[in-house]
Amino acid sequence: MALKRKVNAVVEHHTRNESKKFYRRIQEVAQEFKPSINVCRSEDGKILTENEDVQRRWKEYFECVLTSNSDKIDSTAVYTAENEDIQPSHEEVTHAIQCLTKHKAAGTDQIVAEFFKKRRNLMEKNLDIT
Repeated sequence: MALKRKVNAVVEHHTRNESKKFYRRIQEVAQEFKPSINVCRSEDGKILTENEDVQRRWKEYFECVLTSNSDKIDSTAVYTAENEDIQPSHEEVTHAIQCLTKHKAAGTDQIVAEFFKKRRNLMEKNLDIT
């Protein structure tokens, strides 16, 4: 019943052309409390839904992680760019420069694409790319 009153108020503000009140009511309806679902899986893969079971499982998991009991932890290797020292090939660099879009804002390095496109030949000679 409360939702119907709120919807009627939104419609009324819309028909009266009261945009500020209209959008405020829309925001109130959209941001009402939405219950969250707190679940996780047990070690054997079953879904745990009770708060006590979920909390116990998280406690077990973090105790296992913090005591570094490696036989229970999924040890997934994480690879970053620092792990490998691979140089790009000449074709990869040329292709990357060709794919740059002109007339776009510069990236974090503050270098625009036109710089690379106009000076590609000079850069290719000076870069140590095989």
